[in-house]
Amino acid sequence: MKRIIVIGILVLVMLTGVLSAQSTSIEKKSAEKKSAEKNSEEKKLQFEFSLGFARCNPMAVYDRNRGIDSLVAQYAQYYSIAYSADGTFTENKLFIPVSLAASYRLNEKLFLRAGIDFMSGSTDSNKSYTVSWSNFNEQHDYNLKSSISLVMPHAGVGYRYQTFEFFGALGIGIASLKQTEVLAYSEPNYSHDITEVIDASGTAPGIIIGAKYNLPFKKQLGGRVLGGFVKIEAVILNIGTLTGSLAREAVNSAGDRTTRTTDGTAYTYTWNPYGESSFNYWSITESLPNAPDISNPEKLKLNLSGIRFMLGISF
Repeated sequence: MKRIIVIGILVLVMLTGVLSAQSTSIEKKSAEKKSAEKNSEEKKLQFEFSLGFARCNPMAVYDRNRGIDSLVAQYAQYYSIAYSADGTFTENKLFIPVSLAASYRLNEKLFLRAGIDFMSGSTDSNKSYTVSWSNFNEQHDYNLKSSISLVMPHAGVGYRYQTFEFFGALGIGIASLKQTEVLAYSEPNYSHDITEVIDASGTAPGIIIGAKYNLPFKKQLGGRVLGGFVKIEAVILNIGTLTGSLAREAVNSAGDRTTRTTDGTAYTYTWNPYGESSFNYWSITESLPNAPDISNPEKLKLNLSGIRFMLGISF
């Protein structure tokens, strides 16, 4: 009888151990399943950061720089005097873009995409002109600083094929243009400095079309997968209207100072100040320019369309 009781107790202990092990296994599998589902859900939402360089050509902006060359040349031609130039005005066509974006996977192929892009570029250049009269020289020393910046929020859709992604997006480009022009003029017994600061901005809708290649290396990081990619984007963006201000300050060698600020719109036009030949120029004016020596006025357009090459990380 005692033997039967002992055997019964041993059987109960064994059954309890088996049931406990099965329960632990079921709980572990359930936890693993929930974790996998959670990770799968997290992977639907992916973030990325990228930077690189962009090639675009805001040509009309630099008409003002080129116009200074033409202005001095016509001045010398009008008075039949010689002049010489030293230096060059640089024109920036390479910009630095930075992009932050998030994508949400709808299925294995399609995804939604939204983000915000930043882009900026600047120049700083000097050029000097010496105008030679018969008994003295004039010195015209220019310093030009120009900067263009862009913020562009956007949203669109994409398609994934193996390690490649193709996407398109619509956005709003918010551009800012700032240009500082300093002229130091001197001749015997007289000099003056003129500083003009243009600060203008504008907005316009834009389009982004791109392709991305996801690099093969991956790294697990806190429940997410860290990866690298390269991408190329074509951007179509043309700011049709720029509004802002032109602040002008002049001071001569006697200490006389004058200041003036003009609020308005940036207009480009053909200018012929000396009746010799016309050249393109632009400025901020309150209304459409209509002076006798100005023709073909129209709003200055800031064309920031171009190609971007970028490297980035996704997680």
